[in-house]
Amino acid sequence: MEQVRCSKCGKGVSSAVPDNTIVRAWVECPECVEKSASPSELPVFRGHPLTCGGNRHDEAHVAYQKEHGGDFGELISTPKGLMCPVPGCGYKQNWQYDDDDEQVERLELWIRSVPHTKVVPLIRELIEMLVEQEMIGVREDGVPYHAHSGDFLI
Repeated sequence: MEQVRCSKCGKGVSSAVPDNTIVRAWVECPECVEKSASPSELPVFRGHPLTCGGNRHDEAHVAYQKEHGGDFGELISTPKGLMCPVPGCGYKQNWQYDDDDEQVERLELWIRSVPHTKVVPLIRELIEMLVEQEMIGVREDGVPYHAHSGDFLI
């Protein structure tokens, strides 16, 4: 029996869950939710603010931008994820880009929590996803390689 773990920090957030249960969800512990809701953490990716996925150049977005400044439909952090602050828009985004090092650390924490019996099926599923997205290729002998550079992964 394993616990469901926080997708950000790896902390256990549930009671024991049977091994045959598949959980495919983004889960956050209360501490990570509170941290992501902090107004000091503005949602920015590579120096540019994250913006609304709707029609951010309509009258409502333009009017809001004129009054409040920032980019058209610039998202704000809330405990329920990133949201467009424009009244009536309703655009929500429950994810945001992270620093690559932070992503790698979280992934390593998560990988360590995967039961040993599920590691091979997990790796197989990840490789299939990467092949479908043309991120990696697999030679006839089964050795995976980086599809764009041709370098071997291991």
